Amino acid sequence: MTEAEPRAISCSALGDASGPRHRVPLVIGVTGHRDPRGEDIEALKRRVGQVFDGLARDYLTADGATPIVVLSSLAEGADQLVASVALERGAILIAPLPMPLEEYRKDFQFGLTPNALSEFDRLLARAAAAPEIPLLDGATIEALRDDARRRAMQYREAGLYIVRHCQILLALWDGDQSDVKTGGTAEIVRRQREGAPLANAASVRACIDGTESGPIVTIVTPRRDTPGSMKIATKPWGRALTASASDSDAKLWRDFETWIQLTTSFNADATGLLPSKEGEAKIDQSFDRLFDAPDAPALGASARAHALAEAPLFCSLYAVADALAQEYQQRFTRVWTWLFSFGFLMVAALSFISNAPSHKIYALCAYQALIVGSLGVYWLARRRRLQAKFLDYRALSEALRVAIFWKIAGVDKSVAEIYPICQSPELSWIKSALLSLECFDAQKPSTAPFDDARYRICRDLWAEGQLHYFRRRGKSHEQVVARRKQFSIAAVGLATTGTGLAALADYLGFDCRGRAPFNAAVFAPIALAMLPAAAAALKGHAEQLGRTAQALQYDRMRSLYERALSVLPASIDQLGEEAAREVFVELGREALHETTSWTSIFRLRPLRPF
Repeated sequence: MTEAEPRAISCSALGDASGPRHRVPLVIGVTGHRDPRGEDIEALKRRVGQVFDGLARDYLTADGATPIVVLSSLAEGADQLVASVALERGAILIAPLPMPLEEYRKDFQFGLTPNALSEFDRLLARAAAAPEIPLLDGATIEALRDDARRRAMQYREAGLYIVRHCQILLALWDGDQSDVKTGGTAEIVRRQREGAPLANAASVRACIDGTESGPIVTIVTPRRDTPGSMKIATKPWGRALTASASDSDAKLWRDFETWIQLTTSFNADATGLLPSKEGEAKIDQSFDRLFDAPDAPALGASARAHALAEAPLFCSLYAVADALAQEYQQRFTRVWTWLFSFGFLMVAALSFISNAPSHKIYALCAYQALIVGSLGVYWLARRRRLQAKFLDYRALSEALRVAIFWKIAGVDKSVAEIYPICQSPELSWIKSALLSLECFDAQKPSTAPFDDARYRICRDLWAEGQLHYFRRRGKSHEQVVARRKQFSIAAVGLATTGTGLAALADYLGFDCRGRAPFNAAVFAPIALAMLPAAAAALKGHAEQLGRTAQALQYDRMRSLYERALSVLPASIDQLGEEAAREVFVELGREALHETTSWTSIFRLRPLRPF
């Protein structure tokens, strides 16, 4: 049995200022018993409120830049209770429904509480989205009504959907792990903690991917038939758990802390970029460049219209992530330039100390100032995480690029589902962010046919556009590497020649000081020392920026897109819809692998002060 993909019936909050149009949300899933004791309701609401307050205090920034999304199927009891508290605190509600709405409403007609159905309708009306889980194995509504097992399996699928898309699971249950029923709270809690077994995983990849498990907040909730000795309690969670435990639950919370730090950092940067006119211009420019077609403006305009209609959230977030990636790339490159410049000037200062004793005190002061300056630039860059932000934001924007064009092509696959498996929390942040965004996007195939217009958008603007990009950038990197290599060889050659001539003149007793227009005894050794230093600085600068590695990577991707275009004819009629989609699926898969590989290359080149 596998997790089914949902079908959206509404998504009305994407344009709301409180929605995550330009930000990555924190998604909290909900599971729990339907039959908590009536006298415990108010106490449970207070406990749930304390959890939200604790998350905001310990993990979210005070500026409120990170929206909170609550996933709740709105079953009576715990689901409705948490949803109500979350809405009161400004969270966004998404209600995955285990079956078609009208059929699901029948489960509330004979509920445990008289107002269960009216409360369900009230909360559903306030939900930003309510994706319906498709019926498993092509079952009919009639079969669902007559088979209790099938109905329970639909509830399991809704629970698995919640587990897969949330970063934290809030569980209101009695903790009885022996009472494992299909689709019950015990099963969903186990899936969140351990991940889905192969029999219930969405795929083999989902089964072995570490991002398929996550932390849990447990509020011990007595049931109506529970003995009166059981009391409401909140088990240790979050920082209270990581400070005193070292088990698997504590590790899940530590991984979450890494994820939420990256999320709040991105959201804070996005919030800072949006209000300014310059920021808005950068965002607009990034989105326009996604569909840049100077030779076919009508095609570019059509692509923008399709993208905004098919994937408005992905488009908005792509533009922000791309604009931020470019900004931090510029800052990161400037920092490396400063650091290598400082290193080169340090060599010059040391040469003055050795060869110009009369200027020794000035050279020593300059050397010390260069050390302080280098360490200051290094500390500031590390504190602001320039390199990490550039890498993370670029990886996110490239994943969203694939998602947008897949939407236009009508690909019914999730980008997060095929994202390379990375156990590192820093790298798995991208996949987790994509999953959180998919809560607003039902990942359903486009109802419009994959016609020739959509095909040309994907072929000409994506495949051919990426070919031109990798061809241009790869050639640029090759030229820079070649020029710097030539300069390095020339500089070392000059230094070697100059040193040899100086040694020969000294051996022959030839004194050129009286013939030179300047003090050759002082400046010649300094110049000879600075030539190889300049060569080393330029070579090291190119290596640290990964120009050689990127040139090879870009050449591989250029070859890939050339091959893709060779099998993609000018018109879709010559290939067929399914075959064309398969090509674009593979292009997307390879693009994601290239991005993660490229990110790993740069992570092996951390900033250093000298």
